[in-house]
Amino acid sequence: MAGFWKLIVGGVYQLIFDNLGIWNYKALTYVISEYLIKTGNLPEGAEFIANNPLLGWPFYLVAIYLECTIFIVFFRPYLWKLYAFSILLMHIGTKFTLDIGFETQFLLAGTLLFTSPFFIEGTIKETFLEMPGVRIFYQYFLKRKSTS
Repeated sequence: MAGFWKLIVGGVYQLIFDNLGIWNYKALTYVISEYLIKTGNLPEGAEFIANNPLLGWPFYLVAIYLECTIFIVFFRPYLWKLYAFSILLMHIGTKFTLDIGFETQFLLAGTLLFTSPFFIEGTIKETFLEMPGVRIFYQYFLKRKSTS
């Protein structure tokens, strides 16, 4: 659910009314700065990301994508291990940049997705095409390439 709020408020509302939304390359820097002012602590990775906003911004966009599409993934067993690994990395990044720990939740979810007997193993291409929204772009560019 956190991804939807970021997408609606940071992606749509702020795109219309100001330039501080998720589409601004300093978006993660703003999030980190605001959180550090509220809490007063300085995690290990916060200063690095704040000083290098172009390095953190793609990870922020990927995190929002992962959070917004996680419900779809439960119905796509090809993606379970990829998403488990990605969500684990996202939460580790959150711990290092914001000092927010979700250790119990993400370890449990990651373990369940990694060890599920219902996981379907596929090729890298099959897995990539199962990701929400990717197949549409793939088919569009494939169709466009064949007509050129």
